[in-house]
Amino acid sequence: MKKKFTKNMKIGIVGAGQFGFYIAWYLGNNGFEDVFVYDSEKKVMINLQETRKHPKFPVLLPDSVNLASSLEECVSDSEIVFAAVPAQLMRKAVRDFREYLNEEVTLINVAKALELNTNKRMDEVFAEELNGLSYDVAAIAGGMLAKEGVLGHRLSADVACKDIRLARRLRILLGSDTLRLKHTSDIVGVELAGALKNIYAIGVGIYKGISERLGIGEKRISSESALISESAGEGYDLAGKYIEEKNKAGENIRIHPATFAPRSQAWLADLITTCRGGRNGEFGKKVGEGISPKKAKDLTGTVEGYATTRVFYDILGEDMNKYPIFREIYLVLYEGKDPIKGMGDLMRIPHINRGA
Repeated sequence: MKKKFTKNMKIGIVGAGQFGFYIAWYLGNNGFEDVFVYDSEKKVMINLQETRKHPKFPVLLPDSVNLASSLEECVSDSEIVFAAVPAQLMRKAVRDFREYLNEEVTLINVAKALELNTNKRMDEVFAEELNGLSYDVAAIAGGMLAKEGVLGHRLSADVACKDIRLARRLRILLGSDTLRLKHTSDIVGVELAGALKNIYAIGVGIYKGISERLGIGEKRISSESALISESAGEGYDLAGKYIEEKNKAGENIRIHPATFAPRSQAWLADLITTCRGGRNGEFGKKVGEGISPKKAKDLTGTVEGYATTRVFYDILGEDMNKYPIFREIYLVLYEGKDPIKGMGDLMRIPHINRGA
């Protein structure tokens, strides 16, 4: 049966960090009349109740956004639920709200990482934790900085769902003059793109930090652009390796080449955005400046690419050497390699002739 999506239906948002807050603010300012937001951290909810603001943003939540007193109040009877919690906390969050989900609910994931230890995508986490329930899952990914979205700047993203008709309806429902959405059925590719761009943004951030440290910050534009370009290509190759390993294990999945093409919001646009202003890029810059990964993580907050780097190392094993940018990022983050030496090793990689 075709779902009836209207702007007066109830929408729940689980997670009120920067992006969860942006979603609530955006929906409330775009005609949605029954929006609920909830965060499991009490201090977050207390701040919202007292100020209706996020500490890093200058805007107030509109009156149409309700601050839920419980997870049940947020999720029960919601036709759409946004899962806006970090990937490493997603499984627990889904377990916690499972019992409150509406029949035929649509879940929208906005986390951009794979799960540690299991190497699962978020759509796989949903499938395992919601086994036996009737639901749809979608994902939204693109070059979207919440701090720019709440100022009214236009953002763009891909919305993905295996059911292409549902993806299209979500695009129409959620899109606006300030949020340009494209739809696709490639949820596997979109989730991989979101996870991988965070890894490579860390690498570009490391290079930026090294450049500042060595006093060549203003002279790095060409080499930084080259690194982003090479990262875009290597990331696509790494996504292919992930699919290959999954299919060897008995699955039958694929990604659409368009998801990693130049016009992709989930891949190239998000990679560039995160390199220029996202938290993963900022984390990498701190590491490049000489701060330890652990301390840099504490200073930055949620860094989805840090855990995902470990996940892909577990997937690749000895094949890591085939992906030299990824290799150096991993060695700096997890093996204590000096960032300057790591970047030096990277720059000494022989040129690969890709043909005409």
